[in-house]
Amino acid sequence: MAKGTIRFITGEEVMIDTKIIALTLFKLQHEKIIDGSFLKLLTMTGNQADVDMNLDVFSAMRSVYVAYRQANPVEYIGFDAFMEQYEFDYEEVMEIYTAILQKESSSNLAKSFEKKTQAMGKPHDFHGTTSTV
Repeated sequence: MAKGTIRFITGEEVMIDTKIIALTLFKLQHEKIIDGSFLKLLTMTGNQADVDMNLDVFSAMRSVYVAYRQANPVEYIGFDAFMEQYEFDYEEVMEIYTAILQKESSSNLAKSFEKKTQAMGKPHDFHGTTSTV
């Protein structure tokens, strides 16, 4: 998928990008939009059954906002306003979430995100551990 659009209930189309960079995740974690459990899902390795078992609909819905923020890094609406305008479509949500997962599983997201958070001098919760620099 990479780049695409989604439609709000108002009919407005907004850009999304499923090619997520570490900085976007860092910013969203800092804003408390995503947390360690969301990041763990993105970096989970193993068979698809493990991922399916740990996936909840709310994490998948957050992935739509993550993709939105990736495509709109400067001018964007807040999480709550976004969710008020986004009409839940399970197939669309899962398509976006899967596109992010497939991309992230083939990259070094965990390493680059951990490197970024350490470089920023911030404590972080990654893979269930907390460390400080």
